[in-house]
Amino acid sequence: MKKVVSMILCAVLMLGVFAGCGAQKPEDVIKSEFKAISSLKDDEYTKVLGDSLGQSGLGTDNEEKLVEALLKNLSCETGKSTVNGDTATVSCKITNVNFGEAIQQGYQDALANAIANMGTLSEDELTQQTSDILVDALVNADASNKITLDVNIELK
Repeated sequence: MKKVVSMILCAVLMLGVFAGCGAQKPEDVIKSEFKAISSLKDDEYTKVLGDSLGQSGLGTDNEEKLVEALLKNLSCETGKSTVNGDTATVSCKITNVNFGEAIQQGYQDALANAIANMGTLSEDELTQQTSDILVDALVNADASNKITLDVNIELK
């Protein structure tokens, strides 16, 4: 799961690699790319995340649910930008659901499920149930509980 989350964050933070500044203002490039990333659907995840999908151990369906949950409420507010040659740096406020409480509850539920089913399920069945519980916790996270991070995004 960490690998999928890391790939999403890398995609978001490396917007400039995909976009370039061109004739657009740096702030407009960022806004455009965030809009594109946050509106990804099903098969488009594979295009953006490439080979990392399928390697988390969550199963493809769970990975797609997870990616959708992580992107559904993602937003970016751009601030000041500085341009230095062919590089621009844009200060941004990235906001998303605060998944901390949801993942904590998911781990508690997964542990309780593992203890309750110890010896009755195969390792593969238990792993799948654990994945399902954790992904469901994130998918059903309280969307009104948001967190905002201040970041600088570099465009080249």
